[in-house]
Amino acid sequence: VLLNENPVFSYLLHWENTVHISADNTVQELYSFTNSTKDWEHEANYVFNKLGKSYSGKYFDRSSPEEKINSSFQALNSVFLDTLEYETNSKPVDIPRLLIPEAANHDSIISINKKLLLSFDTSELQYSGIVIENNKKADKTEYSELINNLIFPNIKKHIYEREGIDPYMEIDLHKRKGLEKLVSIELKQFKEVLLEKQFRIILNVTPLCDFVQKKQKYDRLVKGLLIESKFKSSLDDKSEAIFISPDFLFNGLSYFLVLDFKYFFTDNVEENDDYKPIFRIRQQVLSEVQSKLARHVNRQGILFL
Repeated sequence: VLLNENPVFSYLLHWENTVHISADNTVQELYSFTNSTKDWEHEANYVFNKLGKSYSGKYFDRSSPEEKINSSFQALNSVFLDTLEYETNSKPVDIPRLLIPEAANHDSIISINKKLLLSFDTSELQYSGIVIENNKKADKTEYSELINNLIFPNIKKHIYEREGIDPYMEIDLHKRKGLEKLVSIELKQFKEVLLEKQFRIILNVTPLCDFVQKKQKYDRLVKGLLIESKFKSSLDDKSEAIFISPDFLFNGLSYFLVLDFKYFFTDNVEENDDYKPIFRIRQQVLSEVQSKLARHVNRQGILFL
């Protein structure tokens, strides 16, 4: 009766059962041997060893026993996730009833987004997806330029529209200088407000396999900002070099993450007074960032007159 009245319990049990079935199927698929049972342990050890090597590559032979075991676990995870996805899509759901939630307020949405997009397990600083707060004074100028790139186009557009002028139209020098002065003043005022409501950050985009296989000599990093969501509409989001995340709850307020791929660089990251990890973006978000970064790096450009 409870499951009929509250089908969401049934759905959660269905998912949990699917996880158990998928784990069982994964083990059976990898550890079903035709040899006699007396050889099972030998075969199982061999397969477990090879699973680890498939994940960590050439580094496997030099790694510690714990690292080898974790590599095997990660290989199992890879097969398991594929099996789970298939099981989820192929099995019918009991009591398939359309869920009609009450209208959610913004606070609940950003709270859910926090769980979907972020993890606050930051024990490993050198790890894919770690977001680091950057308090290096030497980088302040670069972040100021980054903010200018994000907000200048929209501020200029707003002022030109307010003055009733087409930004692409030829205007006399005196008028243009007056408009440029207005843009400069409003840009400065807006930045002063924005700077109080943002965190300068660095995202570690080094592929996870480089950490696992000990291939990385330097961390691959992108500079960006954590900005309060109320400023989102003021940003220029048309550039292919910009990544903007959905809104999420952070420090009790609605924030979003913005990255500028023009500030992609390499360095050795170590936790100190200037670099402090604040959270980790989840794998799907990181994959989206890496994909967009790759497109930006590999863009061809066009020759024309």
